Amino acid sequence: MARTDLAAVATSRAGVDLTAGLTAATVDGHAFADNGRMLLVVKNTDTTAKQVTFDIPVLVDGMTVTDRQVSVPANTGLMLYGPFTPVYRQANGKVHIDYSAVTGLSVKLLEVPAS
Repeated sequence: MARTDLAAVATSRAGVDLTAGLTAATVDGHAFADNGRMLLVVKNTDTTAKQVTFDIPVLVDGMTVTDRQVSVPANTGLMLYGPFTPVYRQANGKVHIDYSAVTGLSVKLLEVPAS
């Protein structure tokens, strides 16, 4: 199976409901096209913490860079991650996200408008 692309919701001064329209995390992970203005909302309603991994595809001096891994606490409200720098972008311009487990985990992609 393949990663599922996330569609971004534009933020606005009128506000965005962070809990509406959350997408269930998938075993195969997610991807999104990045422009440097993306933020990822993650909600964990499960009783155990989850790890979210942002793949880093670049090499530094020929060596692999460790992927960025963040912990989403159990029974949490909402966590917000980003924006993402170009080091997170795959060759196709997308950021890849993996999950340690998906039970109770949901996400929402936000895009901050260019100023």
